[in-house]
This record gives sequence, structure tokens and C-alpha cells, in this order.
Amino acid sequence: MRIGVFIPGANETSGGAFTFENNILSSILKNYDQDNIFIFSYNNDSRFEKSNINFIKLERVNQFIGKWRINKNILKPNNYISLLDKELKERKIGILWCASQLFEETEIPYIYTVWDLDHRIYPFFPEVSFGGEWEDRDNLYKKRIEKASFILCGTEVGRKEIINFYNISDDRIRVLPFPVSDIEKEKFEYFKKPFEGEYIFYPATYYPHKNHFRILQSLTILEKKYGVKLFAVFTGKDGGNKQYLQEKCKHFNLEKRVLFYDFVPRENLIGLYKNALALVFASYFGPDNLPPLEAFLLRCPVVASSVSGSEEQLKDNAILVDPNNANEFADAIYLLIKDKEYRKKLTDKAYDFVRNWTFDDYTREVFSIIKSFEVYLEVWGENLYLFYKKRNIIKKILKKIF
Repeated sequence: MRIGVFIPGANETSGGAFTFENNILSSILKNYDQDNIFIFSYNNDSRFEKSNINFIKLERVNQFIGKWRINKNILKPNNYISLLDKELKERKIGILWCASQLFEETEIPYIYTVWDLDHRIYPFFPEVSFGGEWEDRDNLYKKRIEKASFILCGTEVGRKEIINFYNISDDRIRVLPFPVSDIEKEKFEYFKKPFEGEYIFYPATYYPHKNHFRILQSLTILEKKYGVKLFAVFTGKDGGNKQYLQEKCKHFNLEKRVLFYDFVPRENLIGLYKNALALVFASYFGPDNLPPLEAFLLRCPVVASSVSGSEEQLKDNAILVDPNNANEFADAIYLLIKDKEYRKKLTDKAYDFVRNWTFDDYTREVFSIIKSFEVYLEVWGENLYLFYKKRNIIKKILKKIF
């Protein structure tokens, strides 16, 4: 059986998506150096030059054209054949694992990964509702999920959402918790603070749903309620909300206590975790998010929003709070300041918890799912796609004539 793995090649500035894809590639290279595996990506990767694994670089479609192709696909799915689909058929791939949510349409059996469906839970956030974004997103999810041979998600809550939102059979869904890389072994640079005092850390694109605003409110509450002047460090791309947050800093008199950074290199990111009083993960979306898991492994305490699936993913290893309640954020942060013993117990427990599930474990489970599909591939030959290709050409010709 020829196995395809689609790793689009997220940009390093994409944050979690880049980290996830990169670690999947590393795990496959380390554990599955086989010539029946084909990696398809838009980026080159020199790590595979001396490997038995086949690496195929795809042409990257212009973003505007790609958007048009996707819309065309929704309106006229029978007229659309992706570049990926052509490559898969040419190499007679039996099944494709789409390792992230980015995807190109294919007629080859595939495994699709779902990280969140929060546009269904919070349809009112501008980043998932403006400019037809909600309709585009939902149409794409629906099409991809309905046609997938298997669907991967990180929690039982996620499984239920897929079933409820898209009426999918439970038999095709597999729950694989989000893994974390060996981030503790990576090189890092400690954050050189331009201020005196402790800080909380939040790496997230400046989208409204990331809820930076609640953190700003909590800083003012900490000062008024507990007399604590804490700093905050934010890192991430601008999702349209950065200017608003900076204006709110002025309103709350926090200009000198909140640092807004854009993308920071990996080694600096790790240093920010290690030096922080806590990661405050305020996002409404989840639960499959990497930062809390990375913080666990780096012994950085976590305060996180209590959202759909977060308790299942993080267990009791983080302090979960209402994302709408700045007082709860402030109280949780103050607990970590006041009770050093509790802070240590929390980080030790979280560290032990997260080490039990790695990218190697995740990849092994996916390949086990792929292996289970082989029984279906036995009932048709590799050349069957050529038969259907010829038949479809004839159908199109006849359609034009008649």
C-alpha cells in the first residue's frame, strides 16, 4: 500500500500550525523511513534528501487564484481537480493523511484532521463571519468531513461536535489528543526584560476571539484588588485587533506594562515561556491548542479559558476560568503569585501529564488507522483510477455535445 501524507508547509509565523507540521515530519522521518511513503508539500525539506521516503514538492497556487479555485470547487465540484489530486493518482497512492486542516480536494481516500469547529460555536466573531468567511469555512468543512474515510480530532467533545454539526457516523471518527514536541530540549534564549517585575505571557494572533482584552482587564483588577502591578507580554501576527488593544492599554493606563511583539523566533518563544509567571491562554476557541501543552513541558503554569473540551484536554493541570470574567483571571493569577507551593505542585503535575503523549505516539496511532484501511484497498487494483479517468473524460465530452 502506498501511503500519502499531505503537509502543506505552514509558514513559521503561523505559530501552532508550523510547529505541528514540522513535528509530524520529524516523527515520520525518525520512525517510518519507508519507500512506500510519499510526503506532499509546498515547501522543500532537505531532511528527506537521504531518506527512503519519497518527497514531492507541489506547486504553490497564488493565494487569489487558490481562493477562486476553492469557491469554484464549492459551486461546481465536478469541474475541479486539484494539483494534489493529480500527483496522488500519478503515484497510485492508496490513502492520504492530511496532517493539518489545510487541504486540497482529492478523489483518493483520505484521513482529515479537525482542530476546531468554533465558527459554529461562536459565529459572531468578525474573523469567522465577515466577508463570507463563515459560509466559506462551513462549506469546506462540510465537504471535507463528509467525504473523509476517517476524521481525526483531539477530544471526545470534538467528536460530538463533528457528529452534531455535520451528521457524521461515529464509526469514522478517531480521537487522538494533541501531542507536544520535545520543546524542553530545544535551544532557547532567555527573555531580556525591559522592565522590573514579573510578567504573564500570551502567544496568539491579535484576533478578537483570542481575548487579549480580558487579560488587560485582569491587570487592572490585580492592581486595584491586590495591589499587584504585573506586566504582560503578547506575541503574534496582527489579526486586525492590535490597534484596538493598544488603545485600550492607554485607556487602562497600561502602556508601560504591556508589550506587543509580532512574530518571535522559536528560541525566543521558549525563553518567554521559561521566564514567565504564567501562560494566560484566554482564547474562546479550542481545545486543540499547542501553547498550554508547551507551557506544561516547560514548567510554566497555565491559566486557560474554560471552553468546549478544555477540561478534557488539560485535565486539572491548568487553572480554568470563565473567558468572560476578568475577575476569575485576576484571582487565578494572584493565586500563582501568592502560593508558591501550589504553583510548584501544579507545574510538576502538568509536566508529568504532558510527557505521556508525544508526536511519536500520535503518528504511530495514525499509521495504525492507515493500516486498518488496507483491507478495503485489497478489493480494487491500482489502475482502477485510470478507468474512471477515461470514463469522466467521455462524460464531459458527451455533456458538451448534448
